[in-house]
Amino acid sequence: MYNRSYYESWLRQLEAQELELVGIILAIDVELYEIQKVIHALREIGEEEDFLLGNFLLSQIRLKNAVERFRDELVDVSLNISHCRFMISRLTD
Repeated sequence: MYNRSYYESWLRQLEAQELELVGIILAIDVELYEIQKVIHALREIGEEEDFLLGNFLLSQIRLKNAVERFRDELVDVSLNISHCRFMISRLTD
């Protein structure tokens, strides 16, 4: 049977993981923003078919996929945090 200290320990680990995931997502979002600026600039100067533009578009797709995976993981961690808090409250009463 799990006790309160187990859930408190797990909660601390999950909260640290949550912060790490938020940091990763923010960093990827910043990179996506920078890539979008470059893509926009390349399109403005008429480099629609350029090899460089293609590479940036591929990078944008990869980063969007990665951020989606991290966001899904963040949802799972948030759910586990809610579970831990619920169990701690039940074990405290």
